[in-house]
Amino acid sequence: MRRKQKNSWFIILLILGVCTHTYAQDKKEETSKRKSKSITNCQEKDWRTIGEEIGTTFRDLGIRIGTDVSIAARRVGETLAEEQTWQDVGDQVANAGREVADATQEAISNHSSDRDTYAHRYDEEKTKKFSKTFKLGSNDRLAIENKFGKVHINTWDKQEASVDVVMIAKSSSESKAQTLLDRINIVVNENSSENEILVKTQFDNMNNWSGGKQSFEINYTVNMPRNNPLRIKNSFGDTYVADINGKSDLQCSYGSLKAEKLNNADNYVKVSFGDGRIGYCKSGEIKASYSNMEITEGNNLTIESSFSELEVRNIQAAKVKAKYGSVDMGTNGKGFKSFDIDGSFSDIDLRIPSSLGFDFDIKVSFADLDWNESGAHFTSVEKSGSSKNYVGSFGKSSGSNIRVSSRYGDVDFKIND
Repeated sequence: MRRKQKNSWFIILLILGVCTHTYAQDKKEETSKRKSKSITNCQEKDWRTIGEEIGTTFRDLGIRIGTDVSIAARRVGETLAEEQTWQDVGDQVANAGREVADATQEAISNHSSDRDTYAHRYDEEKTKKFSKTFKLGSNDRLAIENKFGKVHINTWDKQEASVDVVMIAKSSSESKAQTLLDRINIVVNENSSENEILVKTQFDNMNNWSGGKQSFEINYTVNMPRNNPLRIKNSFGDTYVADINGKSDLQCSYGSLKAEKLNNADNYVKVSFGDGRIGYCKSGEIKASYSNMEITEGNNLTIESSFSELEVRNIQAAKVKAKYGSVDMGTNGKGFKSFDIDGSFSDIDLRIPSSLGFDFDIKVSFADLDWNESGAHFTSVEKSGSSKNYVGSFGKSSGSNIRVSSRYGDVDFKIND
C-alpha cells in the first residue's frame, strides 16, 4: 500500500485503467453467457468526474496547465457515455487513463512547485515569511486553508496557537520572482460568530498568471492546543497532523495526509488524488477518492471509498461503501461490534481472528465468496442466477455481526489464528 507519493494521483488513474482492463478479461467468459448490458446510466457520471475534477481544479487556480489534462480526461467520460460491454470498458478506460496520466505528468513536470526536483530550472529565488500568535478559547477552532505547499500541525498544552508560514517564489530573474512573491499573501479572519480563526493563503490577480519558468510554494508550520477543534483545507501539498483531541475536519487533495491520532468522537477526513494514513481515529466519517487510504486503528467509522484502495487494520465497527477499488478490513477482536460493507466493482478482503464469534450475512452478485475456514455454520445458502446469499455464524455467539453486499467484486474471508 505504501508507495512514492510524487505524482501518485495520475499513477492511480493509470492503474485504474490497467486494473479495469484485467478485470474485464477475467469476466469475459462469464459476461458472454448473458446478454450484453449497457452500463451507461450507472457509470457515466463516475467517469466524467475524472475530467471535471482535474480540469476544473487547474482552471480555478488560474494556472494555464489544465487544457491538455482536461481534454484528455474528458475523453474518459465521452468515450464511456456510449453503449458498452465490460470488455469494451476495459480497453477504453486503459487508453483514456493513459492519456490523462501522460497529459498530467507533462503539466506537472513543467509547472511543479517541488523545490528539490525542479529547482535547477529557475535562476532566482525570493522568500518572505509570516508569523502570528493567537490566544484561543477552549471552544475556538483554528482553520488553515492553503494551496501549493505543506501544512504541518503540532499540538501542545498551551492555550494559544502559533502560525509560521514560509512563501518561496522562483523565476528566471529576481524581479520576476519578487513580482510572483508579491502576489502571495496570508490573510487572517477572526470570525467570532463561528468561534473560528482562519489563516488563509490568498493569491492576487491569479487570472493574469501564466506558466513559463516560475514556481512557488507556501509551507505552514502550526502549533495549537491539542484539545481545540481544527479545520484544514490543503491542495497540491502534503499535510501532517499530530495527536489531537479536538474535533478535526481535514480535507486534502493532490497531496498526502498523515494524521497520528484523532481522539475526538466527531471527525471528518476527505482525501482526493493522494494517500491518506491515519494512526487512530476514534469515530467519524472518512472519504477517499482516487487515493490510497490506510487506517491502523479505529472505533466507529463511516467510510466512503471510490476508485481507491482502502486498508483498515484493526477496527471495532465500520460502515463502508466502496466502488471501483479494493477493501481490506481487519480486527483483532477486542471490542468488535460489526462490519457493514457495500461494494461494487471492488474486491473485499476480511481478516477475522479465530477467537471471535459472529453472525454473518454475505451477498455476492457476479462474484465469488472464498472462505478459508470449515468451522462456519451456514443456516441458509440461496442461489439465484448470478447471485448468492450466505447466512450463518462462526464460533460462539457474541452479538457481533458481519454484513457484506458485493457486486462484481469477490469476497475473501480469512479466519486467522
